[in-house]
Amino acid sequence: KCSQLGFVRAAECQAVAMGCLGSKSTYGIEPDQCKNAVADLRRKYGCNILTMGIKDQNVPGKLCFSGALDEQLKAAIGQVLSSDGDNRPARKGNDEYDKMWDCNWHETSLTSGHQMFSLAKSYFPRGKVLVK
Repeated sequence: KCSQLGFVRAAECQAVAMGCLGSKSTYGIEPDQCKNAVADLRRKYGCNILTMGIKDQNVPGKLCFSGALDEQLKAAIGQVLSSDGDNRPARKGNDEYDKMWDCNWHETSLTSGHQMFSLAKSYFPRGKVLVK
């Protein structure tokens, strides 16, 4: 089954916008119901799936994970981030927009960011940190 492999059709899932918090009319879920919605999805589809998201638009510099993430993997991710000079200030933490994610690093530099008056590509992966 696709759901056993971690593939979920949007029609089957009420909270498809991981990490997006706001009003129910905008994102389909109330902020105070995040933990319950995530727990329901994990009961329905399993929790041995690791989802990663790079949030670099509204609050730049976030690397977010949800799912099967133990302390050893968190430490390894921290080492990879700190091995790149631009990511040395990266720190684990949560803010009001991280409620649907289990573990977050803030102050990362993983993409080119917003490139308004440039010919460079916006939010293009930067360096080799993502492939380590």
